[in-house]
Amino acid sequence: MTYGSVYEITNPLTSVAKQHFVEWFSGKQLDTKWNLTNINGGTSGAMNSKWWSTDFGGYQVSFTTAANAWGGITYNNAVRPFDLQDNTTIWTAKRTFGSAAGGFKCGTSNTCNTTENNTVTWSSNTTASPNGYFFIWTKVEAEGWGQVKVESDVIIDDYWHTGKLESKPSGINFTLDGVLKATHGTGQGSVKAQPFATGTGSGTESGRSFNVRYCEAWNT
Repeated sequence: MTYGSVYEITNPLTSVAKQHFVEWFSGKQLDTKWNLTNINGGTSGAMNSKWWSTDFGGYQVSFTTAANAWGGITYNNAVRPFDLQDNTTIWTAKRTFGSAAGGFKCGTSNTCNTTENNTVTWSSNTTASPNGYFFIWTKVEAEGWGQVKVESDVIIDDYWHTGKLESKPSGINFTLDGVLKATHGTGQGSVKAQPFATGTGSGTESGRSFNVRYCEAWNT
């Protein structure tokens, strides 16, 4: 099929497009629209240039051996163009923790601090996962600030995965590597949010990190 423009691939010309954002995490340094936040200490970040490795590509957030090292990236922690319960996000990410406890969480959030209030993510954090599977992880005012965790049936590992979150007034759909894996049937409240990817190293082991190499987000 031939389209008259890139716009027409996803939108008819009769409609006005909503906010839509794509990031490939390529180049020599992280684009200035992103901000690396050292939330709880022990965090650093750099573009991954190991072209000979299966880890190649994207931006890598690494943790020291500090206990509960915690940090990640946000959309400059200033601009929040997305509606927390009316958007779709896609992240391609990989954890490198081995047997060490912890992992990443990717999605959208209103904040970037230790409360992580008004956050809708999918996660590979083995410490937080009830049974060791990738899971939906939310914490929003609309649900009384309780941490909601809904697991998939995919065991957390150290490989690349693409997770898609469809956050709607009726609830959340979590698709992992093209297959719907979990749902949460509650709306998250109409709150301004930004793309968000953080990680936590729960113990004191060395060599803990996570990579992201694609992010797409749009209001629906």
